[in-house]
Amino acid sequence: MGKAIYLITVLSNLDFFASFVLIVTALTFLIVTCIFFNFRDYCRDEERKGLNAYKSYIKKLAIIFSICATINILVPSKEEMYMIYATKYVTKENMRMTKDEVKNAIDYVFDKVKELNSEK
Repeated sequence: MGKAIYLITVLSNLDFFASFVLIVTALTFLIVTCIFFNFRDYCRDEERKGLNAYKSYIKKLAIIFSICATINILVPSKEEMYMIYATKYVTKENMRMTKDEVKNAIDYVFDKVKELNSEK
């Protein structure tokens, strides 16, 4: 059980880190792309060769963005991971008992509502 909780914590931290990197990468991507297109429009042909570094940087940012977005999509939230882990402890008997308890609680509420209505 300790290993599972440790794994859940690590994956949760990985998801948080990926979210942070995703935001930073997106902002950096926008800034670098704006700089690239701004310089590209006002450069001479000889100077445009120097913009290849920007193209390379934009490609690297796009790859990092894709990886972080994939991690964000595939790693569930911490609460969901705990629920997934807990499902192996739920048995059919527990589910039946829970359904019966819920049914009894609902019946009890309706009985009390009927009592209140009949008193008026």
